[in-house]
Amino acid sequence: MVSKQGVPLMGTIGDGNLSDKIWNREMIESLEQSFLDPRSVVYVADSSLVTAKNLQRMAQSKVRFISRIPETFKAAGEVKARAFAEDRWQAIGRLARTRRNGAFYHAVSYRHALAGGTYRLTVVRSSSLDKRKEKKLERLIRTEQEAMQRAARELMGRRFSCQADAEAALAAFQKAHEDALHTTRGLVIGYTEEKRPRGRPREGMVYPKETHYQVEIRLFAPSEEARKAWLERESAFVLISNLPEDEWSDTALLEEYKGQTKVEQGRPGAKDEVPLGLHLVAFPGKCLRDPALRLRGSQEARGARAVLRGQRDGARARPGQSDGS
Repeated sequence: MVSKQGVPLMGTIGDGNLSDKIWNREMIESLEQSFLDPRSVVYVADSSLVTAKNLQRMAQSKVRFISRIPETFKAAGEVKARAFAEDRWQAIGRLARTRRNGAFYHAVSYRHALAGGTYRLTVVRSSSLDKRKEKKLERLIRTEQEAMQRAARELMGRRFSCQADAEAALAAFQKAHEDALHTTRGLVIGYTEEKRPRGRPREGMVYPKETHYQVEIRLFAPSEEARKAWLERESAFVLISNLPEDEWSDTALLEEYKGQTKVEQGRPGAKDEVPLGLHLVAFPGKCLRDPALRLRGSQEARGARAVLRGQRDGARARPGQSDGS
C-alpha cells in the first residue's frame, strides 16, 4: 500500500481471511519498495513466513530476518535429531524474568542448506512441557498401537514355505517400525505337518510331510524413557535466521522471537529496544495488521514510525470523522 506522498505503508488494515503466507510475501515486497535499508531492518515473523519462495525472495533482497521453521520442513527434523544426538546444548536460562517458574531454555545452532541458500538453524529446547503435548503423546500411542497391531496380525497370518522368507518379512516389519514408540519382539517358528489327502486315511500309509514357517510378534508399550525423550523433542523448536552469529547470539535470537508475544498482545512498548538499528516485528492479526517498528534513532526509522502511527490513527477513526486538520 502506498501513501499519497508515494511512501510505501507497512501498517495496513487487511482481510483477516488473507493467508499469512501471502501476507508475509506482500510485506517482503513492501520492504523492497520502501525507503528502508534492508541491512538496517530485522524482520521477525512466525512460521508462516518460511516458504521456499519467501526465503529466496528475502535472499535476493538481502532482508535480515528471524522466524521459526515449520515442523513440516525436513530440515527441522534433521537438526533436532542432530542436536539431541550430539547433546552440545548451551544454557540460555529463563527469559521470563518476572516469572519464578518460567521455562528454562537451552539452544544450539547449525548452518544448514535450505531453498537454495544456507541459513542458521537454532534448535531451542524448553523445560516447559505443554499439557497439550502430553495429550498429543497419548493420542499418538493409541494410534500407533492400533496400526502396529493390524500390521502384526497380517504378518502373523501369513505362511512361508522358506525360513529365509519369513525372517526377511520379520526384518522388514521391524525396520518399518524402528522409530516407533512401541517396541516389538519377533520370532520365526517352523511347523511340520503331514500332507494327507481328503478322505479316510489308509491303514499303515506313510504320508509326506511339509514344513512351513510363521512369524510370531509381541508388542510392548513405550517405556518411560521413550515417553520422556519424545516429550523433550516435542518441547524443542527450530528458529531460522540469516543474522551473523558474531552479532546475534542464540540468546538474542530467542529473545527477539519470543518478544512477538508481547507485540501481538498489543504491548509493543513492553519490549526492550534492540541495539542494531530498525527492528520490524510482523504478526498476522485478524483485523488490523500493524507491524510494530522500533528504532535506535535513525532518521529513516523515525519517518517510518510516523507513517505507521498516522495510518494507525486513521484506521481507528470512525467513518466520516474529522482528523482535526
